Amino acid sequence: MNSYLNQPETETFPYFDTENKTRKQDIELLLLNQSQNKYLWNNIKSNSSTKSAFFSQGVSIKGKVNKKLNPNSKYKISLISPKNNIFNETTLDKNNEYEFKNIFAQDSTAFFIKMTDEKNEVLRTPITISVSTLDTIYSLPINWKQNNCPSLNKTEETFTFSNLEKKVINLENINIKSTYKKNKLIHANDNPFAKAYKIDEKEIGSLLDFIGRNGYQVGTDTIHSVYIRSYSRNSFGEKNASPEVFINDMLLPDLNLLTVYNISEIDEIYFDKMGASSFGGNEVIKVYLKKNIRKDIEKSKLNYLLLTKGFTKSDPYKIMPFGTQKELDYFGTLNWSPNISIKDNPNFEIKFPKANQKEILVLLEGFSIDGELISEIKKIPISSL
Repeated sequence: MNSYLNQPETETFPYFDTENKTRKQDIELLLLNQSQNKYLWNNIKSNSSTKSAFFSQGVSIKGKVNKKLNPNSKYKISLISPKNNIFNETTLDKNNEYEFKNIFAQDSTAFFIKMTDEKNEVLRTPITISVSTLDTIYSLPINWKQNNCPSLNKTEETFTFSNLEKKVINLENINIKSTYKKNKLIHANDNPFAKAYKIDEKEIGSLLDFIGRNGYQVGTDTIHSVYIRSYSRNSFGEKNASPEVFINDMLLPDLNLLTVYNISEIDEIYFDKMGASSFGGNEVIKVYLKKNIRKDIEKSKLNYLLLTKGFTKSDPYKIMPFGTQKELDYFGTLNWSPNISIKDNPNFEIKFPKANQKEILVLLEGFSIDGELISEIKKIPISSL
């Protein structure tokens, strides 16, 4: 209260005492009877504050079109990263330069930059690309005020860990040898909900042929562009929707690039029919090439950028191991999804594994678009899932 009073009050407890029935009236009279305001509007207008710290707001992606353009045409530059849900658009200035400011992208994010004309047709154009950051400047020294917070007395149910030592049986050393070699899936942990294929040397044909043999309709349309269509509906009810296709975890914006791959050049393929790894709810096909296999991405009309000055990637969540299932049921956290962007569509889905819990506590935290804090805990019984 005293931060708003020109004449501070030494005893402020009665104004906030819930047992004081006239506390609201007392606060109103206190404020109305101040000799003058602590903060004068004229002083605020005349003495503008100076910034003592500048914080980086993403990165800046800029460049130039190295081509003579028609001055009477309107060109647009698009910055695309479907995997990270980034679709930005800007125009060229008089020097054929463009800039995308405050791009919040994780490190090693794959971007595609394209130029379109006034008819919205993509043009094959050489474009320079550079990434810059704004260094953070702090005003030093920073004086931190330490507060000693008293510990809370926890009255909830106590938990006794299982005594495993009494159940341990020492076994004699046993050596087991086997000559069988199983082809281990390298990227299986990154695609837990997908059907995986380890491609052996006996497979023949093209990559598109293999995709067509595994539940998809593939072909070319009237303008000779490759398409891949699913026979099922996606999470939005769309029939024959196109899946998202990744090559070495890089989303392909142009499916025509798939025509340059033979199945003999592929190491692993993952078909995610549930769309668990997709932001848009579409099915996902992830292709991983064998070592030393590389194709020319410049056959596409899009310019490629691998951003290396972005923000740190968030580590995938892993369930902490416990000694017994009982301890996991009591202490275990099943999932943590911190990067959910609702935007204009309020419908979104969170998937987490089931265990032996009778109910699950779901913590919802974040900020709305106008800066309002969102924090709520929901109890969900397992029977309702």
